[in-house]
Amino acid sequence: MLAGVVWFIITCLAILLAQNIEQFTLLRFLQGISLCFIGAVGYAAIQESFEEAVCIKITALMANVALIAPLLGPLVGAAWIHVLPWEGMFVLFAALAAISFSVCNKPCLKPPRV
Repeated sequence: MLAGVVWFIITCLAILLAQNIEQFTLLRFLQGISLCFIGAVGYAAIQESFEEAVCIKITALMANVALIAPLLGPLVGAAWIHVLPWEGMFVLFAALAAISFSVCNKPCLKPPRV
């Protein structure tokens, strides 16, 4: 999962260097692949890390976020570009992903479930 986060950070920053729409589209495609990787591995990590009752609650929360994000994303994006340039969104995404990486890259304090 952390590899997906690193790939997401790289693609977010690489989008800032895109010279044409083809490069931009390719980088957005690669960014989408990293998000799919994070999502798939994230669900599996939850299943492996928690008891079944807790897994159901966390998975439901993740599903709710995944359903709400496509609704709020365009609204937040439209509001953003009225205040700041669109490139700033990718810098924000990369910064948030870097924070997530630093938080998730800590050693596990809980012993693995057998």
